[in-house]
Amino acid sequence: MNALVKPFGRLVDALADPKRGHAAAAALIAGYVLLWWIYALVAKHTQDIHFDMGEVVSWSLVPAFGYPKHPPFPAWVATVWFTLFPYADWAYYLLSTVSIGIALWFVWLIAASYVDGPKRAIALTLLTFSPGSNLQPLKFNSNALLIPAWAAASYLFVRSFGERTLGWGVAAGLAAAVAMLTKYWSIFLILGFVIAALLHPKRLDYLRSPAPWASAAVGALLLAPNLASLVGYDFQPFRYASSAHIAADLHGLLRSFGNYFAGVLYLAGGIAVMLVACRPDRAGLRDMLAPREPDRRLMWTVTLVALMAPILLALALWTRLAALWTLPMWAMLPAVLLSSRRVTATRDAAAGVLALACALPLIAILLSPGIAYIIHREGVPNNATHYRMIAAAVDKAWKEQVAGPLRLFGSTTNIVNGAGFYLRDQPLRIDIGGPQDTPWADDARIAREGIALVCAAEDPMCMQALVRATAGASGTRRSEVTLSRTHFGIADPPVRYTIAIVPPG
Repeated sequence: MNALVKPFGRLVDALADPKRGHAAAAALIAGYVLLWWIYALVAKHTQDIHFDMGEVVSWSLVPAFGYPKHPPFPAWVATVWFTLFPYADWAYYLLSTVSIGIALWFVWLIAASYVDGPKRAIALTLLTFSPGSNLQPLKFNSNALLIPAWAAASYLFVRSFGERTLGWGVAAGLAAAVAMLTKYWSIFLILGFVIAALLHPKRLDYLRSPAPWASAAVGALLLAPNLASLVGYDFQPFRYASSAHIAADLHGLLRSFGNYFAGVLYLAGGIAVMLVACRPDRAGLRDMLAPREPDRRLMWTVTLVALMAPILLALALWTRLAALWTLPMWAMLPAVLLSSRRVTATRDAAAGVLALACALPLIAILLSPGIAYIIHREGVPNNATHYRMIAAAVDKAWKEQVAGPLRLFGSTTNIVNGAGFYLRDQPLRIDIGGPQDTPWADDARIAREGIALVCAAEDPMCMQALVRATAGASGTRRSEVTLSRTHFGIADPPVRYTIAIVPPG
């Protein structure tokens, strides 16, 4: 074995050992989390956080069982996280990478229940070759959190089905509810659980046990407050989802289906590495894709139903699908493919796969300064290089006119959520372009507590909303700042921003 790969052979042995496997997997995942965190800090330091990330934080400032656009679990996670950590980029990217690590941990737990020998190392690393386990979830939003949520729900469902006990049933119901409270897209995962359970030869044993009924009861109980909020918002989250992805015509709808199924290509790197390492023959390939063992078929059915069922809904509602929505679907895939008895892998081959999986984040870190430079040179949309600077300008303008803390901050969706993250007082965000999405401040509250408003001066829609919001407000003071961010000695294009301060009444 090559000297560079030899140490990884010992890691393969540890992962294959039932007594040491979990500890070895946990250590490798922790290292993986740390490396991608370092990458994020370097590669993204020329831009501020994505406004989606800021939006999650904005929800967290208004504790609730539901919001006008999405379910509440991402906001709950942000609430807990930023109670422990400061509102800072490094802390937010740490949350992103920790969520990746949690997803990989549950992928490992599923695979470790069915895969043995050196193949365990390949099962642990298969999904790390996909951007769904590194690059994409760095933007922490509902889609990113869905990856660990589905992985946890998948593991607990499999355990619940196998153990058929009250305790595992409760845990599975809790995890399924968390997935639904992360994004309603999780209904397809739960549909997969139901269909797979009913098709399994031991379905009657499962249905006669307390497990499925405990899952259903706990899931319904935990979802009840959110369902009440849905009614209170007149099902606005569903209208938002459908309107945001409505297909203009049949061509657009069918093209979105192509884009959706292209999401399978995110797995191409891991699948290619696995095939090279395992070298399955035709019989092995058939067994991978059409497993005979009931438990493998159970997991494969869940995966296929979750992947295919959205097509029916999209056809019924005429909504587009996106490749990114496939990212959480593969938690069971390593176990399905590598638990085949017709597929084998040598210790050396598994060590090579593990070495490559560990090398990828190191290579990414080496490239990260260049990536940061390219991002800055090419620019990023939605004013994302200026959020921190906008916040500093707003804080300064507010303190010059008002002695107390800033309670309310308004702008268009991108700026209000992106810049809001960096404001010193963490005020509630008000989307002046879509106030129905931030209903927590009415005119009376704005008049009582005051508000800081900001717009890119060349954005006519935002400026019109700013004028409407300040009409009739006494003591309003407007100012302008021109902002440009410099990195590597290169300044990005300057942008002029209008700031309006409405003091408390």
